[in-house]
This record gives sequence, C-alpha cells and structure tokens, in this order.
Amino acid sequence: MKKHSYILILCILVVTAILHLSALKFYLYWDIWWFDIVVHFLGGIWAGATVFWIYYFSGRFKNPVSSPLYFFMIILFGSLLIGVIWEIFEYKIGATFVVPGGDYITDTVYDLAMDVVGGLSVYLYYRG
Repeated sequence: MKKHSYILILCILVVTAILHLSALKFYLYWDIWWFDIVVHFLGGIWAGATVFWIYYFSGRFKNPVSSPLYFFMIILFGSLLIGVIWEIFEYKIGATFVVPGGDYITDTVYDLAMDVVGGLSVYLYYRG
C-alpha cells in the first residue's frame, strides 16, 4: 500500500464534504451544471479508496498487483455499492437534484457512472 494512503482518503473526504456543503449553501448544484459531476467523481475516489483500505487491512489481499482482477472487482463494486446507497439516501430524504431540462433517471446514471470512474481511478493509482 502506498505510504500515507489514509491521509489521502481523509483529505478527499474532507474536500468532498466541503464542496457538497458549499453546493447546498450557495446553490451550486443548480447554478453550475457540472458541479455534481465533480463531487460524484471525488466521492467515487473516496469510496474506492475506502473499500480498498478496508480490504487491505482486513488481510484479504496484501499485494493488489498479484491478483489484478480481484482488486479491480473490489474497487468497482465497492464504489458502485456506496454510490447506490448514496443515491437511495438522496431519494429517501427528497434531495434529488436535477438540472433544468434533465430527468432524474439520467442524472442518477451519470452520478453512478462518475462514482465508478472515481473508484477506477483509485484502481489505476494503486495498481500503477
């Protein structure tokens, strides 16, 4: 595992939280159409890194390069699962943000895609 990865995970979580809270306070999700994309990408990075970190310290695999397919699947499904849980949470509390001219299903698919892309960037970071 790369040195100080837990600090990186914490920093991404803090930045993502600050951006999300700022977006809620200053209506950035409504005024800047791409802002949601950035936040979901960062959330995907956090989700993928957190899932990897949990599995790494659980002793399930110590060298992700030795089993790249398993490592890839853990990151992919972990970031997707956390993204789906987040989307359900947003729906349940009534915080479904859709830009003008958009629809909820398309927005959700884009959100989940960005979560996965963020998670896969973690895969590329640790594998490389």
